[in-house]
Amino acid sequence: MAILGFASGMSQLGLISVPELLLNKYRHIGIVLSDGVLFPILVCAPIIGNYAIKDPTSRNWTYIYYGQFAAMVLTFISVFFLYVPPKRPRGVPWKQALKGLDYVGMVLVTGGVLLTLMGIVYTTYLPVKSALVLGPLISGIVLLIIFGVWENVSSVPYKLCPPDIFAHHWRRSFTTMIAMFYVAPGASISETLILTLPANLGLVGGAFLFAITGHHIKHWKLTLIISFTLAVLFGGLMAMVTPYNKKLMLAFIFLMQFTFGWAQYEAVMFVQFGVGQLNLGASGGLAGVARFGGGSLAVSVYMSVLTNSQAKKAMDIVVKAGMNNGLTQAAAKQLLAALSLGADAIAAVPDINPAAITAASTAFLVSYAYGLKMMALCSLGFGCFGIVLCFLCEDPEPKMTNQTNIFLENDINAEKNKFH
Repeated sequence: MAILGFASGMSQLGLISVPELLLNKYRHIGIVLSDGVLFPILVCAPIIGNYAIKDPTSRNWTYIYYGQFAAMVLTFISVFFLYVPPKRPRGVPWKQALKGLDYVGMVLVTGGVLLTLMGIVYTTYLPVKSALVLGPLISGIVLLIIFGVWENVSSVPYKLCPPDIFAHHWRRSFTTMIAMFYVAPGASISETLILTLPANLGLVGGAFLFAITGHHIKHWKLTLIISFTLAVLFGGLMAMVTPYNKKLMLAFIFLMQFTFGWAQYEAVMFVQFGVGQLNLGASGGLAGVARFGGGSLAVSVYMSVLTNSQAKKAMDIVVKAGMNNGLTQAAAKQLLAALSLGADAIAAVPDINPAAITAASTAFLVSYAYGLKMMALCSLGFGCFGIVLCFLCEDPEPKMTNQTNIFLENDINAEKNKFH
């Protein structure tokens, strides 16, 4: 996990380096291209991965990593010989740049995010008042507050979060269900994988449409507001989920991911145009933190909401279903615990009978739908706040020019570089 995390962090440099080599008016295409190599993987990975582990006795899955390694070797060779950028940051020597990095800020923000995520994750199986929940959560939030103070009062030359980024223009420039319900026991791998396509194809489709039509449609701020609002709308409509409305939910998932795919990459473009060229690395890094760190935080929050609301609802309706079909309260609670453990555990429940199993199983699905509903409704709060921020964003249209901000040292326009 450490190796994968490091590799993922390094790959985010593409979101900065690729777009800045293009004309400003085509920068949004570069943003999508930098992630574009992931799109085939996004669609094919579930298919390849499931078939690779179909035989638990084989090591076919290792070929997936061999393939990645080969691709990365080719990438490294290409970047080493073909990508020759001007000196960074701000044209200073590497030794001076390394001495001026914000090491204290790195420790504070990493520790703060990590501890906060730990506290949220612990709420999925521990009481909210538990020391293992409150300790990491409070410590993480305190570290993040200290990080914010540090960035404003320290004299570090190259801060992780330069305050002037947020002060510029008053901050306006910088900004499981399928497996549970719709896959029957014993379903083939192909049937299961087909259900992953609406979400993945929707995301790819939205990003691709943004890349090829954005500069023709223009009206960047309006399209951001519309795409983000629709993503929030279709995400909220997921609250209509039941164990029996598969087609409707798949349609909502596709539409939500399609509009999110557009909004996600347009938001990155807004971030890149929200700062001066010298702060592009800082803004790109912060965008990456918001995109993945914030995404991890959101996932943790949503999973906490799902787990806790589903468990509470299941304790109510599943136990009642068991008791209404001849089980004692203790046996009904044992049946609730056994539903996720398999047939042997269910058979061990005292006085178990087919009617109790059927009723409890149906009630369990209903409880899971309730948890998903609460999760979708929770997303509306974050989404509506995001919509307000979209309205407050600064329109990048005046910056969508024929200018190129960066020229490679091996480019015919290398003499235009400010730093060498």
